[in-house]
Amino acid sequence: MSTKDLKEKGTHFLLLTGSTLLMAVGTYFFKFTNNFTFGGITGLAVLIAKTGVMSAGDFNLIASMILLLIGMIILGRKFAATTAYCSILLSVTLSLLERICPMTQPLTDQPMLELCFAIALPALGSAVLFNIGSSSGGTDIIAMILKKYSSFDIGHALLASDILITIAGFFVFDIKTGLYSLLGLTVRSFMVDSFIESLNLSKYFNVVCDHPEVICDFIVHTLNRSASVCHARGAYSGQDKYIILTALNRAQAVQLRNFIRQNEPTAFILISNTSEIIGKGFDGGNLIAGLGKHFRDVLVSKDPATVQLLEVSAGIKARYAKQAADCQVDFLYEALKIVEQCEMQYKVRMEKRLCIELALIKLCQINELKKKI
Repeated sequence: MSTKDLKEKGTHFLLLTGSTLLMAVGTYFFKFTNNFTFGGITGLAVLIAKTGVMSAGDFNLIASMILLLIGMIILGRKFAATTAYCSILLSVTLSLLERICPMTQPLTDQPMLELCFAIALPALGSAVLFNIGSSSGGTDIIAMILKKYSSFDIGHALLASDILITIAGFFVFDIKTGLYSLLGLTVRSFMVDSFIESLNLSKYFNVVCDHPEVICDFIVHTLNRSASVCHARGAYSGQDKYIILTALNRAQAVQLRNFIRQNEPTAFILISNTSEIIGKGFDGGNLIAGLGKHFRDVLVSKDPATVQLLEVSAGIKARYAKQAADCQVDFLYEALKIVEQCEMQYKVRMEKRLCIELALIKLCQINELKKKI
């Protein structure tokens, strides 16, 4: 396993652990002590604790372990790998906190303040888990089982169960606690969505300019991102323009905005927030396809007559012509052959990353192999 893979797995593990512990802190110190009943298994645990049969932490541990066992039997190993760790860690942490740091009353005399933390901390933890494809278990396990074996409307069913548990708080405790719980249930879902959008937030750029080459060069070689360039015409001036489309993270967006202001001050920039980016540019197959297209364009540029067939700006054509002058035809044909083989294998092989890495190694060794021959 490479250092990069170990680093990625370590980061993933830290995110799983940190977000789950964050949920445990918010649930134990702010939700259990105030008897807030919103939120699936933990909400039900608050009601059970009121009966004196067992504590909220112990009930959550027992209920979660039962649901986890059922999930492992029905949903299989993949479920266990993504959910079991977080579910066990959350349940055990809540149970241990009751023994290590017993709470007989809320931390403050401000229930609204504590409600904010009871909502925000678990919501942030849930958002991080959801964002990396995991879950803390509980009623999510029931949802997964129903989704696998029925066409039942899971979202409405879970919402209905949460509402029933929350309403029970009005009768088990008092109207004040019930109202706080109802408010928590209402706000929680919106806050989870807001956190997820914030975690995935990117900046989408529409840049209208006269000279796209300089800006595209900065995006590709400095920011290590890609962009699309479209030809356009000004509605008022009738002059030819170019539109550059790209999506960047926040730090890169600041760099690009400052660069355009300094190097293309007449450019018109439209920046919008986006939390979902779907499509090309985020898949290994697109990398190989893009390499193949690039090699093909370089081969076309070997002939001054055919370079005009490329539908790019004059500056980009000049770059292609320069690259074509530095590349031998035999190299380009061999590169295209390697890329074509990789594209065919990529669709059927399980180890897709290895397939791409081998193709890139072969491309780097073309000239060395020719020298040996």
